[in-house]
Amino acid sequence: MKATIRLGIYDWLLFSRGETFYPPDLPAEWRLSFFSNEFDAACIDLTDFALGLETLLEWVEGLPDQFQLSFLVNDAGALELLQGLTTQSDVSIHSILSHAKCEQLSNGLKKMSVRCIEMDSLWSPDRVDCSTGMALMPAQPNLKASRLWIELWMQSVQNTDTELTLWLPGADFSYSSLSEVKTLIELMGY
Repeated sequence: MKATIRLGIYDWLLFSRGETFYPPDLPAEWRLSFFSNEFDAACIDLTDFALGLETLLEWVEGLPDQFQLSFLVNDAGALELLQGLTTQSDVSIHSILSHAKCEQLSNGLKKMSVRCIEMDSLWSPDRVDCSTGMALMPAQPNLKASRLWIELWMQSVQNTDTELTLWLPGADFSYSSLSEVKTLIELMGY
């Protein structure tokens, strides 16, 4: 059985600023839900998140159960915001990503029972020993290069039938390029 690749945007806030994907009259608090109708996953960077808990609660309301919602958490303020989210909603959080060492966030994470993944442990061509099941693919010059990058990743995780997550940086991908990668993954059989 082949692994399933779930495609998502890493740092969704940067992607969500693009006006080409969302209808012009769509309220900002509905954008994540609209995004979840077409794509599988999103990671929201809570570092320096100035919009507050109320906005975050509005964003996650009504997300489908199968949508993989992750958060980038690097400091106590972001962790506190995330804890507020989990106590005031029944949102399902897939994972927490962090540039910091997960041990630095351990006390707050124990309360949430959410998997923490250090950004340094995501798969990349120069780090093939990764076992997180996640990769962050930088922008590629064309679809052929994207296919080769994904094939290299799949070779390193070839003995798994688990669900994998391929993150694309929100700042580097438009709706059309994200859709192209989605179609590519489907054509590759993942």
